Amino acid sequence: MAATISSTVCAILLGFIACTKGTIITCTFPSEPVYEGDSDISLSCSLQNIDTNYVVAVKRNGNEVTPRTILNTEGTYVVSNPRYTIRTTDLLERGDSTGIQYHLDISTINRDDNGSYDFEVLSDDSSSATVVTTTTNILTVYYLPDGVPSCSPEAANVVSGNVLPLLCTSSVGNPPDAITLKWSYQGGFPSGNIVISDETISSTLDFVSENDETANIMCITSFNQALFPSEQDRTCQAGPIQVITNPVLSVTPTILFLTPGVDASFTCVIENNPIATRTWISGSFTNDRFITSGDNDEAVHITNVQPDDSGTITCRVNTGGSSFVEESAELIVTSLTTTGNENAQKTSTTIEQTTEGTILSGKSEQEPLSVTVIVSISVCIAVLVLIIIIVAVVLLWKCRDRH
Repeated sequence: MAATISSTVCAILLGFIACTKGTIITCTFPSEPVYEGDSDISLSCSLQNIDTNYVVAVKRNGNEVTPRTILNTEGTYVVSNPRYTIRTTDLLERGDSTGIQYHLDISTINRDDNGSYDFEVLSDDSSSATVVTTTTNILTVYYLPDGVPSCSPEAANVVSGNVLPLLCTSSVGNPPDAITLKWSYQGGFPSGNIVISDETISSTLDFVSENDETANIMCITSFNQALFPSEQDRTCQAGPIQVITNPVLSVTPTILFLTPGVDASFTCVIENNPIATRTWISGSFTNDRFITSGDNDEAVHITNVQPDDSGTITCRVNTGGSSFVEESAELIVTSLTTTGNENAQKTSTTIEQTTEGTILSGKSEQEPLSVTVIVSISVCIAVLVLIIIIVAVVLLWKCRDRH
């Protein structure tokens, strides 16, 4: 494309007299923007009324990009940037009127070449050299953004009617306004909020769906066809987004009453959306003791529970953006002991709230009864049997009297 761009001489003459000889610089830059990937261009300056001991340095956007070159011979000089070459030609020495042509050749244009170029004539090549004269010229390089845009989230669940923020981001090219972002959904183009910075262009969209469906939303990067006539649109996809009804959660057991040292387990059931992803929340466990299992982390297991572990266990399901539903259960860890006659009972108990009331169930491990306790129980049983016999005799006697 560079072949079609005329390297029209832009005679920017700075009749700037910085010393008695009145050094003059006249530079030639492309009059139109060049494109990244174009072939070589040459940035040339004609210097007149110079001292042959003077040197020239070139800065791009304030940074020196060429070594300081003494203007007393014709030739070609290689610089540290392999795409840059310095040439001096047409050395003219005529009394006090000395001139030279200075060229900065750039091969295979890229975006780094875009910017402001300062051509400086210095009194010598020392760090304390005096700037005799300088001129500034602009080289404009057009280029496309890198790669395709990026969409987020890549996959998500959102409850029907809730808002899910979507983001599409692309690097900017040059000029930035030659690039546009737009959203595409179900044949339409919903409007997003566009933000352009020095490095990126982004668009945010608040997605709301009233229907239960799987949504795929495209973000499209388009280019100004007058500047980039052969460039095709680039796309990314936000989704798939699963539009769901509001989940109904149930966590069982609702209360778990345990003794220290055993393991605890809770299950979270999502009644109307089994594919939703669960997050279990509790601040009192380390990762190696708080273990999830099952489809989409349906269950959680806590090993070796201790009294300090008592607290709330929560199952949470994200419903889009910062919205969520959750259901909680209680874990109670305590030592239950009954003292008396040196007997102790250890119990693991589950308490569940039901429509019939509170259900208490568990297993007991009881130590053998002492002889004293057995004798006491035997006496009680004997007394009870004697009372039953007496009552029976009395009732029988009364029945005979009536007859």
